[in-house]
Amino acid sequence: MTETLGKPLESHIKHAQYDLLYDGINLAEKINGQGQKLIIPRRFLFGTQELTEYSQLKRKQIIEDLEIKGLNYLLENPVIVLACEFDKGIELAIVDGHHRVRYAPIFHIFDIPCLITDANILSSIINKEKGKHLDPGEFCMQIQQNAANTLKSFADRITDFKSPDFLFGPSSVTDLKQYFPSFQ
Repeated sequence: MTETLGKPLESHIKHAQYDLLYDGINLAEKINGQGQKLIIPRRFLFGTQELTEYSQLKRKQIIEDLEIKGLNYLLENPVIVLACEFDKGIELAIVDGHHRVRYAPIFHIFDIPCLITDANILSSIINKEKGKHLDPGEFCMQIQQNAANTLKSFADRITDFKSPDFLFGPSSVTDLKQYFPSFQ
């Protein structure tokens, strides 16, 4: 195990509050046209919001919206997803829309409308809107670390928890169009 300052490296890695960087930014509006609108099976979407970060009020609101509008609600409000590339494929990490993804199966919706972007575009939007200086590579690594922390959080609390699948084959957001249908 790697150590830093006498403590295991894992003790220095904290889960970054996923929405603090882009709170108040309409990501769908800013990304639209710079991202891909694709229907992604839920099993490929990695959450970055730990179980303790889910809101009962938000849960109730999302369930009501899905009950009334069903899939149309998701088409009108696609889940924002960051495509983090790695050597042999892509990890699709949810940036905004955790509650929608979590509760859609209640209404038999397993293929989720997503607006997918990459770290260059997303970090550029955050840098411009919030006056930050995020490095796209470091930003993607932090999101991937959040996804790993989230997987552990769910696995520790849910007996039958199944981890999402990585996408092996595609190497960019554009490549994803070959694998999944688009929507308008």
